[in-house]
Amino acid sequence: MSLGLAGNGNQEFGVDVGEPLEANLAAFVIGRQKFLWIAVDALYVGDFFISKVRNLIGEMPGWTVSFFATHSHNAPALDLTKPLLGKASKNWVSRVAQLVASEVFNLMSVDFADSTGRATAFDLSGGISRRVLKPVSISRRGLHFWKAVSGVNSEAQIDARCNVFVLADSRSLRPIFAVINWPCHPVGEPKGFGYSPSFPGAMRSAIADFLGSADLPILFLQGFSSEIRPDAPETNIPRRTGLLAQVFGPGYSNFSTEGLRKWREDLVTRFCESLRKASWNRLSFDQLYVRETQLDLGQIFPGITPRPFATVLRIRLSARLVVLAISGEVPSSCSLRLRAILGEETIAIAAGCSGDTVGYLPTARFRREKGYEGFTFTSVFGLPKVSNNSGEYLDQLVEEAGFELKGSVT
Repeated sequence: MSLGLAGNGNQEFGVDVGEPLEANLAAFVIGRQKFLWIAVDALYVGDFFISKVRNLIGEMPGWTVSFFATHSHNAPALDLTKPLLGKASKNWVSRVAQLVASEVFNLMSVDFADSTGRATAFDLSGGISRRVLKPVSISRRGLHFWKAVSGVNSEAQIDARCNVFVLADSRSLRPIFAVINWPCHPVGEPKGFGYSPSFPGAMRSAIADFLGSADLPILFLQGFSSEIRPDAPETNIPRRTGLLAQVFGPGYSNFSTEGLRKWREDLVTRFCESLRKASWNRLSFDQLYVRETQLDLGQIFPGITPRPFATVLRIRLSARLVVLAISGEVPSSCSLRLRAILGEETIAIAAGCSGDTVGYLPTARFRREKGYEGFTFTSVFGLPKVSNNSGEYLDQLVEEAGFELKGSVT
């Protein structure tokens, strides 16, 4: 059986090639709030997959059910609506949905113990901006001024915050599950590398060792990382020079197999060192707040029909821990703004690629710079180009969500 890789066109690999892919699930109850989180090694989880799982598990009154993709570009496509990113097999998507639903039933069959939580946050280097603002560039449509093109930009400010949340049994202190949230694209594997969870898989293994629990469910929630890629000398080499670099941007290289191994090892080493040195916040689950709303894509992509929506989930688990999940690829500046609003004392998990992910959600800056996220690449998501007059909708939404979460503390 061959399956298309989402994020890599329609390259196909056999199921025995590459590294194991995972779906990690966590069900937990805090006070009267019940949560089920499902994180899958995939580029996106689409509506067909989500609906299939929901239909199989049936109604779950009182539960907030959330789906996340780790955003691996080397995993079989799960979103049937974006074939230009990688054609999904309905049989494969159904099979994965059945496996996930089966594990949901297993989770629901146990008693939920009283739990305690702890969380930490630290800066973890390893990502770099993949957008270069050029004074003059050329495309098939002519000459452009101050347009963002693909290339490594070491001067750009990006979010490097890694957030870690661990829930444990309050009596035995045995970990129940863990969450890692870091904003860097899981991309860059060599062509032909095969299936891979990319670096999230290596980080999951590292924290399982750190917590002394090999079989612990560990959910990697992709951060707001639409313009961030791995930072390594090997991948920073421009792919293009001369006129091609003027037309398409200098670009960036993929890893070699050995280079990928070294970068992962270096990342995991720094991750483990940060975990050992981290100051952990004990969480008191007495400030619960949950609200999910819809983001009107017509505000970003004017004239789109039928008028679709993305989802925005706001969760405050405690006075020190919040989650903002958006079903799109969101720029790093949004998580920086979120943290600025909430303050450094609050651990803010900003999760992109949640739910039925629509594609890139450009900010006002991205629109001004006319990079591919809002223009040349929107068609692969089934979206029109953004309008320069579409306002600052995403920026405003993130600000409003930040102030809402800040105001939810009583």
